[in-house]
Amino acid sequence: MSLLQTIRTGKAQGPPRLLIYGTEGIGKAQPLDARILTPSGFVPMGTICVGDKVIGSDGKTHHVIGVYPQGEKEVYRVTFRDGSSTRCCDDHLWFTQTRAERDNEISGAVRTLKDIRKNLRYGTHFNHQVPRINPVQFAPRKTPPMIDPWLLGMFLGDGHCSGNVVLTNSEVDLRKRIEVSIPTNDACSEAAPAFPGKALRIGRDRKNNDISDTKSALESLGLADCRAEDKFVPVQYLLASVEERLELLRGLLDSDGFVTNPGAVEYCTVSPRLAEDVVFLIRSLGGSAKTTEKIPTYKHHGEKRQGLKAYRIFASFPPEIVPVSSAKHLEKWRSAEWTIRHTIRSVEPDGVALCQCIRVDAPDSLYVTDDFLVTHNSTFGASAPKPIFPDRGWPRQHRLRLVSAVPDFYGCRELPGNADR
Repeated sequence: MSLLQTIRTGKAQGPPRLLIYGTEGIGKAQPLDARILTPSGFVPMGTICVGDKVIGSDGKTHHVIGVYPQGEKEVYRVTFRDGSSTRCCDDHLWFTQTRAERDNEISGAVRTLKDIRKNLRYGTHFNHQVPRINPVQFAPRKTPPMIDPWLLGMFLGDGHCSGNVVLTNSEVDLRKRIEVSIPTNDACSEAAPAFPGKALRIGRDRKNNDISDTKSALESLGLADCRAEDKFVPVQYLLASVEERLELLRGLLDSDGFVTNPGAVEYCTVSPRLAEDVVFLIRSLGGSAKTTEKIPTYKHHGEKRQGLKAYRIFASFPPEIVPVSSAKHLEKWRSAEWTIRHTIRSVEPDGVALCQCIRVDAPDSLYVTDDFLVTHNSTFGASAPKPIFPDRGWPRQHRLRLVSAVPDFYGCRELPGNADR
């Protein structure tokens, strides 16, 4: 097969295709306020410069090797199954796998949002699935955590700190783990001796007027005086190592979580900030997290009253992640019996915004944007003369068209006089 035939049809025989070449960065873009994940957390797209470090789909650090301002462009909001979303222009690239590709065990292809919008559904199914990120490897921190991550998760779920630190939990295995997770200068005792086995108090191991190291750490983290509706995960724990974030999540779920289905859990909190932080943790570990809200009701002396708004988080995880550690939860935990796909559910116009695109040195050309969504950089058409094909299925009567993307025009133009050569 000649080179021209390979360009036109690929290695397998098929209809002619569209060949695109030209300067990288043309057309593909996100708004300047889109968030890009870096080893130090999310930053606005508009602050990204050549040489900066960003996170790729493998969860590891990669470098930005190109930044291309695109001016004002019409943008769309792309929303996924779990409510995660981001904004991009119509020419922005995504690596997706369609229903037909899944059925035929084809890994997927790079497509523009414009092409995705044309076949968002496949019958009754949502058509386009994007890959999930691998657990994110944030930049290592120089100091160890002030509190054991699992113990912090338990405190955020079952603890309070009006005087001494108290954790209310009656599960024997969790109480034993609490005792071995506290600092060496602290000790546990029954918080209510008249009702043993219900709650543990954490104080100094010697009776004096000093506060416990655990409470001192909670004060430094800004958590000692938080009410239930004000609790949060300190940023240094959100950006901790994979192992520390997983232990923190296990503490949260061991205290206030439930195993609902194989591979799935539910977590409930009345703190909107803590709910956001738990979603961050789950997604940073490669999981899926969807949040719903509910205002509970209860009766007080026969009078119906409303409680605080509850935030319920439903999460699922890849097989290698076990997000719970208590005996009660592990007894119910099973690997997922099905795959919850990260499918695109809607694409809606969302105004006009200043945009730019970036190019990264990741082998798969993917980087991570809002809500830990994996999207494609601007390499499309950047490596000419090697051809890149956005789609198959062109009518056979179409001849090869050479398309040039020029720097001073946010799009592509067809070169005149292009016939078979």
